[in-house]
Amino acid sequence: MINLLEGVPGSGKSYEAVTYHVIPALKAGRKVVTNLPLNLQAFRAVNPDWCELLEIRRGPQPILGSWDAEAANRGEPAYLVGKFAEGVDPDLMHKGKPAAPAPMGQRLFAGVWDFYDEWRGDGNIGPLFVIDECHVSFPREQIRKGKMTPDEVIQWFKISRHFGADVLLMTQRMKALEEDVAGLAEMHIRVRKATFLGASDKYVRKVFAGLRGGEVSSDIRPYKPEFFGFYKSHTQGAAVIEAAAQDVAPANVKWRRASYVMFGLAAVGFVWMGSKIFGKSEPPSVRPAAVASSAPRPAATVVGTGQASPAPLVVGAAAPQVQRIAPVEHPEPMEARGLHLTGCLVMAGRTSCVLMVSQNGQPVFSITDADLVTMGYKWQRLADCAAIVSWRGKERTVICDLPQVGISVAGVPRSVQAGADTSAAQSRPMPDQVPHDPQIVSVHDVVGQWRTGALPQ
Repeated sequence: MINLLEGVPGSGKSYEAVTYHVIPALKAGRKVVTNLPLNLQAFRAVNPDWCELLEIRRGPQPILGSWDAEAANRGEPAYLVGKFAEGVDPDLMHKGKPAAPAPMGQRLFAGVWDFYDEWRGDGNIGPLFVIDECHVSFPREQIRKGKMTPDEVIQWFKISRHFGADVLLMTQRMKALEEDVAGLAEMHIRVRKATFLGASDKYVRKVFAGLRGGEVSSDIRPYKPEFFGFYKSHTQGAAVIEAAAQDVAPANVKWRRASYVMFGLAAVGFVWMGSKIFGKSEPPSVRPAAVASSAPRPAATVVGTGQASPAPLVVGAAAPQVQRIAPVEHPEPMEARGLHLTGCLVMAGRTSCVLMVSQNGQPVFSITDADLVTMGYKWQRLADCAAIVSWRGKERTVICDLPQVGISVAGVPRSVQAGADTSAAQSRPMPDQVPHDPQIVSVHDVVGQWRTGALPQ
């Protein structure tokens, strides 16, 4: 199987290849052939047997014979080891076999003998080839620059399943890779550092079905520091790249900060609206009751009696009586309205719940638990979809439900509305039975006497 791994420099290609391809293959006991700059000391520290399964290539392999791709279709070996073409002098020994040096200037993995390996695992499985910067080994045909991928290498990729080998091709730009090779890929992985999302310690990984297939999956993976010691990154000037990235303000970070401000303003607006709609009214002024008092009358003078007039009778003014007015009991703001819990949100360690207010089965507006507390309610959250709201000792349960159609009048207690909804037809007690007077003969008595023959003649 051939897979593609694409990503710009510093995006995490080496991390993805080592963490999710090289190490899992070694754990399964499979040989890995690669040109990645792996740290053998780290692999040896984890498992010494892994180093026996690792082969790091730094140059092209010698030629061990000739290549015949059509032989594979006939069921014969395509690698003809020991059978050299005319003019080829095997003056070297490679892995105990006569060999000829690779052509001068040949790139790494640009020859068919770079993929020859006699190692076989369980089920006759071959090695895993992990080729970094594969666009250098298999460039798209450029006649002007004289660069192209040899036909025998393209043939090997087309019949790679005959050798039980799997290949992971890593490149910075897929269009720079030979299309005849890239088009054989079964899975295309794209990685990009999540700096644009404000998370420099993570990277975005997208998987596509082949070179031009649709997206299969997408996820954000963290960089786990415990895997950094297994390889050396090729990225140069990382400090410059990171410094430049710090000057970029991701759009989602700006939106996240703006959303905090918007939520804060919305909460203040809800509180202000609630205070205007359901705020406490001013208590009526208390006026003292009028008190009747008798003013002192002038003394009456009695003429011709020679006697002094009696002292005037003065009625003392009583203390003013102040009429006591019972305290105004405000009605419950949400008495005739339904409360429906829509959800809770955790921001900065504080849980805020949003409720929908309904009337006659129709949503009216939304409030928060903080608004209810401001109105005078007591709020007790039980779960994400359950809470208890108390108003002066009266409790009501609020859950995540939908409004129910019904007739209700704002400001009228529910008990009054419930009494008005009862049927007009009510059961009434039967009147007391009047005792029968024997002196009164009714029609019923006459008919009964006639039927029994007791009617007098």
